[in-house]
This record gives sequence, structure tokens and C-alpha cells, in this order.
Amino acid sequence: MEWIYLILALIAGLAAGFFIKRSFDGKAAGSILNRAKHEAERIVAEAKKNADVIVKTAEKEGEAIKKEKILQAKEKFLELKAQHEKVILERDRKISEAEKKIKAKEAELAMAIAQHEREKKDLETQKSELEEKIEFFNKKNNELQKLHVQQLQKLEEISGY
Repeated sequence: MEWIYLILALIAGLAAGFFIKRSFDGKAAGSILNRAKHEAERIVAEAKKNADVIVKTAEKEGEAIKKEKILQAKEKFLELKAQHEKVILERDRKISEAEKKIKAKEAELAMAIAQHEREKKDLETQKSELEEKIEFFNKKNNELQKLHVQQLQKLEEISGY
């Protein structure tokens, strides 16, 4: 905005100098024209100086804004990174809990399988013992029947039948 004022002041000074020159002819006009010309040159030099100051100020402000935006971007990155790490830690915790539950279930199943194997072995042992007893009783039964038949035959012989 200041540039516009400086340029307008420069144009106004040049126009005033031009009109002053036309109105006055001669030495007085030349003297006024020279003063107006020097004044216009001074105004132009001052405008250039002001423009340089404005440019430098704008550059400094631009750098400050750039640094601020970079800082904001870094802060946002760190915030997002922290959120991501929090999500990862929560997921890892849930996975760990699930693994513990699975290991506990596996241990429980292993114990149940071992118990089942022991019971199966006991049942097989009992079955084997019962089969031996059945075989033993069958032998004894056969022997008893043979003895019974022999006893009957002896009784028949004694009784005369």
C-alpha cells in the first residue's frame, strides 16, 4: 500500500515540476525547475529507500511465517505420531491378551487330553483285567460243568440208572 502512495507522490511531483516549467520561462523558471527536479529526485530516492525497507521487512515476515508453519507442521507430525503409537500399543496389548487367553486354553486342553489319556489307559487296564476274569470264570465254569457231568454220571452209576 505504501508503494502506491510513493508512486503517486512521485507522479504528482513530476507533474508539478512539468507545469511549473511551462508556466515560467527564463532563469527563474529554470531555477524553480531545477529545484523541482532535485526535489523529484530526492522523492524518488526516498521512495526507492522505502521500497527496499518494505521488501526487507516483507522478507523477514515471510521467513518468520515460514518458520512458524514448519514448526506447526512438526508439532502436527509429532501429535499424529503419538496417536499412531498409542493405537499400535493398544493393538499390541489386545494381541498380547488374546495370546495369553489362547495359551491358557491350550494348557487347559493339554491337561484335559492328559486326563483323558490316563482315564483311557485305566479303562483299557480294567477291560483287560475283566477279560482275563471272564476267561478265568469261563474256564472254571467249563470245569464245573465237566465236574457236574462227572458227578451226575457217578451218581447215576451209584443209583443204577
